[in-house]
Amino acid sequence: MGVYDLKTQERRRESPAGMHFYGLYRDCPRKWFLKYVLGLRPRYTSPAFLLGGAMHDALQVYYEDKANLIHAQKAFRDALNDRRDQYQELSKFTEDFNRGVVMLEKFHERIGSNDFNDYEIVELEHEYQIPFGPEDSRFMFTIRPDRIFRSKRDGLYYPIETKTTSYSLDSAGVAAERGDQVTGYLWGVSKMRPEWKLGGCNIDVIYNKKSVFDAKRMATPAMRSKYELQVFEMGLYSTVAEVTQKWLGLEKYPWPLLFPQHRSACSHWGCEYLGVCFSPVRDGETPPGFIRDEWKAEMSEAFKKTQSFDIGGVKYEAR
Repeated sequence: MGVYDLKTQERRRESPAGMHFYGLYRDCPRKWFLKYVLGLRPRYTSPAFLLGGAMHDALQVYYEDKANLIHAQKAFRDALNDRRDQYQELSKFTEDFNRGVVMLEKFHERIGSNDFNDYEIVELEHEYQIPFGPEDSRFMFTIRPDRIFRSKRDGLYYPIETKTTSYSLDSAGVAAERGDQVTGYLWGVSKMRPEWKLGGCNIDVIYNKKSVFDAKRMATPAMRSKYELQVFEMGLYSTVAEVTQKWLGLEKYPWPLLFPQHRSACSHWGCEYLGVCFSPVRDGETPPGFIRDEWKAEMSEAFKKTQSFDIGGVKYEAR
C-alpha cells in the first residue's frame, strides 16, 4: 500500500490524484491525513463547493447544447437538487437554487453567447491522466479542464477555468490566474497534446453578492513559461515522495508527528475538519458530523497498528 493506492480511492466528482489531492497536502498535512488516510469527510459540504459543482454541470450542458440557456438552467436545478442533502441549512440551498439561474443568465449575456462565434469547442470536462516521475513509477496526475477552446482567429488552444464567487470578481480572477490549478491545466495539456499550440488559460468568473450579478472573462489569458511548468512537475514529484515516506513511517511514528496541522490554512478560511483535528480518532469509529468512506474498511487492519502512541507520558491507544 502506498500513496498511489490511496489517491485512486477517491471516487466522487473530485478528480483522483488531481490538484485537490496534492494541494490539500501542501495546505494542511493533518487535513489530508484525515480525509485520504482515515477516510473521513464532513456530513455536510461547503455551500460554495456545492454551488460551484452544480454550475460546472450546467455549463457543460450549456456548451453541449450550443449556448442553450434554458437547458443549462434546468441542468443547474437538477444538479443542485441532487446535492440537496449535502446542505446543512435548507435556507442556503434555497438561496443557491434561486441565484444560480440568474448567475447563468449573466454568464450567457457577458461571456457564453459570444464563444461560438470566436471559438471551436474542442473538449468539455475531458479528463487526462498524466504520468510523471521516473519511468518505472506509477505516479499519475489528473486534470479535467472545464472546457478547451480553439480560437477561430489564430488557431491557438485555450483551456478554460471557471470560478464562482461572492467575494470580488477581479480578485477571484487574479487568484485563479496565480493558482496551481491553472498551472496544472497548462502543464497537463502540453504534455498530453504536444501538437496543440497553447494560447494560455482563459479564466471565467461568475459573481453574485446580494442583488449584484456579473460575469467576466479575464482580459489576458494566464500563461506559464517552460521553466514554470518544469518546476511544477518537480513539485508534484516532491510531494509524492514526501507523502510516500510519511505513509511508510506510520509503522514507526505517531501520525500527529508525521502529519502536523497548518494553522494558517484553517484560521484564514475556516476548516470543516477543525472539530476532529485535535480529537482522538479511532479506527472503526466515525466522529459526529462525519462520514467514513466505504473504501476505509478495506484498510482497517493497516490502521490499527499505526495510531497508538506514547509521547511524554501522553498515551493514545487506537484499539
